[in-house]
Amino acid sequence: MQNQLSEGIATLSQAKESVPQEKLLPALDILSQPKALTQDLLLSLIAALSNPQEQVDDLIAIAKEMFAAMACIAEPEPNILRLDQVSSFIDWIQGRLKLRKPGKAIGETGLGKTCACHACLEEFEPVQHPNQPSERPFVYVQIDENRCAPGRFLQLILIALRKPTSGNLHQLKQRVKKFFKQYKVQILLVDEAHCLHFDALKTARSFYDDKDLGVIPILIGTSNRLDTLMEKDEQVNNRFANTFVFEELAGDKFSGVVKIWGEKIIRMQDPLISKDPSKAGGKKRIISLLKTGKAGINKDLASTLEEMTSGELRLLDNILRDAAVRLLEKKLGEIYSLVLQALKTDSKVLAFDAKKILKEIRIDKSFLQSMKGEYLRGRSM
Repeated sequence: MQNQLSEGIATLSQAKESVPQEKLLPALDILSQPKALTQDLLLSLIAALSNPQEQVDDLIAIAKEMFAAMACIAEPEPNILRLDQVSSFIDWIQGRLKLRKPGKAIGETGLGKTCACHACLEEFEPVQHPNQPSERPFVYVQIDENRCAPGRFLQLILIALRKPTSGNLHQLKQRVKKFFKQYKVQILLVDEAHCLHFDALKTARSFYDDKDLGVIPILIGTSNRLDTLMEKDEQVNNRFANTFVFEELAGDKFSGVVKIWGEKIIRMQDPLISKDPSKAGGKKRIISLLKTGKAGINKDLASTLEEMTSGELRLLDNILRDAAVRLLEKKLGEIYSLVLQALKTDSKVLAFDAKKILKEIRIDKSFLQSMKGEYLRGRSM
């Protein structure tokens, strides 16, 4: 198939007058067959047009922008969104630090607990001292297995500190204590804490009970599972009685988050940053995927998203990225079909406006409805 595609593109790249009709049409038919549209294939087809060069160059630039926008949306740089709830979490952590008391942060999956932890780490960065070890006020570990035993828990802490993880349980604990002292660690954030074995939970508590350390453990996990784990011991439960709750977003708050998510996290309105500083504002305004109303985000769109996600930020992120990429693929497919049609007929004239297709890209309620079934099925599994 690849050889046939290459031959088809080579045929179309020649002057049309010099290509016999019996070769031209089969070449177009071959190029109409691929199920997956690739960037190279579309750009090669556009280049095969015998339009004025500036018009072909313009169309190639637009297609490249659309493919680049897809890559930007699908694989963005990491972002931490400082929602009100994240700021409240940081304030709560600062309160725990001032009082020198442990606590727990709970919420259902997908509500942004891990992102809040990362935002907290940004807030309390390591303090560098010349010719001395740096101070690391916060250490963050994420539990990576169910019923995580004390040994593995200690290894995860050492991995976070970038220290050796070999040795028996006693050696691991002594090493952790040594580096907690050296780096003047004040708070240990334990994400997915509901996955700890109860003995590992007691290990976390022991760092706080050790008067030479006084490291404050903060447990982060899903509501029911973490509460169930801690209820096994009244003393442990009492130690972590102070609780921060990550709440589900709803109504106007959710609408506001959707708008912020589109603009700041997925960067739907500015998916590409121009490398040319001479361009106005230093950015290319390429697509506006979220249809907005006078009050910000379209309320019908926000309502559909809220139903599909139940306020889960992780799921909101997945759905918006998926919708954006699907729309771009759909519009690229339209351009691909129109380019083929132009090649089949009078390739000296492009009978469509690619820029107009680009401007008309929108995520709206009807488009989300077409995705709704599979996401709601996924939630119920």
